[in-house]
Amino acid sequence: MAELGYLLMATAKQLKYQLNNALEEVGVTASQWAVLAQIVTADNPLMAVEIASVLGMDKPTTSGIIQRLQSKAFIIKKPAPLDGRATILLPTEQGRAIFRQCTTVANREMAKFTAALDAQQKQTLTQLLTIIEREQSHG
Repeated sequence: MAELGYLLMATAKQLKYQLNNALEEVGVTASQWAVLAQIVTADNPLMAVEIASVLGMDKPTTSGIIQRLQSKAFIIKKPAPLDGRATILLPTEQGRAIFRQCTTVANREMAKFTAALDAQQKQTLTQLLTIIEREQSHG
């Protein structure tokens, strides 16, 4: 039996590779989609440092992704209401539309990626990964 750590890393790497290839059709990478998802789904406008923290990215990587999303007109930057030196990130209508397209592509790819599993196995895998992720992010 292969080591669990290796299996998790190899599987995550393969999924990201397949997702990046599939997302090429809408012109974004998996990392850009992850940042855009944070901006689109947030209850309140976010700053770059908050996105970096949630996604576990360093600031330069996050800044580069934000610049690319801004150059594609998917997001805009505005001064933060309480601190004019800080900026908040907001999705544009085009950004919201691309986010929806990305979600459709990602759902399709996940269905392909997990096609070897039956519904019960998918549910069990989701539950187990949720437990691990929750423990790692809050533990």
